[in-house]
Amino acid sequence: MIIAFITITITGLFLFLASFFMNDRLKQLEDEVEQISITSLQESYKLKRKVNILEEELLVSLPAKENEPQYKQSLQDDPIKDGVADHHPKRNLDHLSSARRKA
Repeated sequence: MIIAFITITITGLFLFLASFFMNDRLKQLEDEVEQISITSLQESYKLKRKVNILEEELLVSLPAKENEPQYKQSLQDDPIKDGVADHHPKRNLDHLSSARRKA
């Protein structure tokens, strides 16, 4: 019985001391997660900076207010829009109802 107790005690001490020298898998996993987190935060920061730069470039490249009325006028003179409006069923019905009123 004493031999079994001594054997178990020695084995326990050996395993306890060996555990200090073994690689900690949990520590490696924590390091990997931390590295991924840092990388994702850096990429997010870079993307936000790029979006801000693009927004500023778009704001700078917008047409001046002097050109705005010309743009609105060109939309009003759109021949395709006028052609579609002439063939719109409701507009044709309005045209017929106004012709009936005149008669």
